[in-house]
Amino acid sequence: EQGQTQKSYGWEPDSPWGTKILWQADHGSAATKTYHYIHSDHLGTPQIATDKNGQQTWAQVSEAFGKANISPGSSTEINIRFPGQYYDKETGTHYNFHRDYDPSTGRYLQSDP
Repeated sequence: EQGQTQKSYGWEPDSPWGTKILWQADHGSAATKTYHYIHSDHLGTPQIATDKNGQQTWAQVSEAFGKANISPGSSTEINIRFPGQYYDKETGTHYNFHRDYDPSTGRYLQSDP
């Protein structure tokens, strides 16, 4: 729906730069939200998401420069990638606020601002 919240996030309060995600809520109807608890690697990159029962709902294996290979059995989309990056499905790049990162080449598409 236009103008409706689709996803919300919870971040670790004392993480450097505030970029370590703890959970994602998928908003369905007004009465339902599905929470996915994020398990990240040492860099803060999400690797696995689980539901309230501990069942895996999403998983990724990252290549060296951040290209994500998402598990085919995933029941949700987690668009957070390397810390500070948000995956843009339409372009296949990772949004970094001032510029976009191409994980297939390991390069930014714009110069450093």
